[in-house]
Amino acid sequence: MRTTQAISSSKTLGDGQELTWNYYYVVECYDVNLYTSSVTECNAPCTQLDAAYSDNSILDDGNYVVTFYTDEDVYLGMASVDVTHTEVTPTPTPVPSSSGDGSVGPYYVAPYDGVIALQDTNLTVNLPLGMICLPGDSSVVTGTFGSDTQLMEDLVFFAVNPLDGSGAFCVHMDFPSVDDPNAAAALQSAADQYAPDGTTVVRSSTEYTLGDRVCTVETIEITAADGSITYCNFALIGDDDVCYLLYFFTTGTNNIDDFMSCITVA
Repeated sequence: MRTTQAISSSKTLGDGQELTWNYYYVVECYDVNLYTSSVTECNAPCTQLDAAYSDNSILDDGNYVVTFYTDEDVYLGMASVDVTHTEVTPTPTPVPSSSGDGSVGPYYVAPYDGVIALQDTNLTVNLPLGMICLPGDSSVVTGTFGSDTQLMEDLVFFAVNPLDGSGAFCVHMDFPSVDDPNAAAALQSAADQYAPDGTTVVRSSTEYTLGDRVCTVETIEITAADGSITYCNFALIGDDDVCYLLYFFTTGTNNIDDFMSCITVA
């Protein structure tokens, strides 16, 4: 199970299900205390006491032990969950094709857990917490890209965070590598489109190290007439024989570090 969250529970039995439980729990991994929750109330009928532990990155392998206590520190019980990392592959496995009908192509995936392995690379994108992948027939996806059949054909994923309005998408690019000059030109062309009239635009670039390669993120800060700020970030990622364009955007504050830290190298 490749996860950013371990969830466990401890069942209540008999008359205990008719009680209201006030409890907290402690999460440990190999006797290291990772987390102590606040007191939680479970109203009757209460059939189980639930616990959840999450991290901003993939959890380390191990046996995560959850110990339950009353709000007066009386031991109630214990449960555990094993976390192991496995190879993540896109589903369905992409195969080149050309539909030309304005629908997403065979590269498109929408995993429920937000973990996307980029085909033919050792890169995995584990989307930030709160960001969810949209299905290919979502009105947001078709409304954004439906008129561009080539872009729809090459889309890999499209994700949004419904709480803060941020989003991200990835495109499989028809260039032999991330070092191809035409790929860099395509990135700049994409970035140039994000300069609407009536706005103030500031461009910058930042380098990030992904395993054995260096990735440059082009950032466009757009300030609208009403003072609101949107950040648009573009990056080429991949290896010697495949190239992807990654785009993510936020409003108010740029979370570029948080997003780039979600890209891992196997």
